[in-house]
Amino acid sequence: MSALWLGAALGLGACPAAPPEHAPMMHRHPDALLQLLRPRGSEPVPAAYDTAEAAFARATADYEAQRYLEAARGFLDAARRLHIDGPPYAGGFTGNRRICYRNAAAAFSASGDIAGGRQALAAAARDDPACADTLAELEAGLAPL
Repeated sequence: MSALWLGAALGLGACPAAPPEHAPMMHRHPDALLQLLRPRGSEPVPAAYDTAEAAFARATADYEAQRYLEAARGFLDAARRLHIDGPPYAGGFTGNRRICYRNAAAAFSASGDIAGGRQALAAAARDDPACADTLAELEAGLAPL
């Protein structure tokens, strides 16, 4: 007796069941935001960091209020304000800019403005070569929710 015939006799089909015609769509929720990391050290934190932190807080409030496009612009503004080069905090500010860019990409995704988000992230990459790798990854992965 062949295995195929035995399977048919037991009600086991040779082909898997067809998927349901109308499978429910799984909707993603907006991404959780990353938070800025305040630099620590013996040197005072530049005042420009505080203005960037305030811009970041406004962008976070916009995101939480589902004003995603405003949030995206706010996170990009915070990143621009974090262009504070020089010792001792330059590395920390670069990391915080990456956080801002990641949040901006999440906000662009939630807003549905994928083309505008890609343009904005590409422009940021031209202005911030230290974060160009992160920005290229974010730009390539940008997709609607």
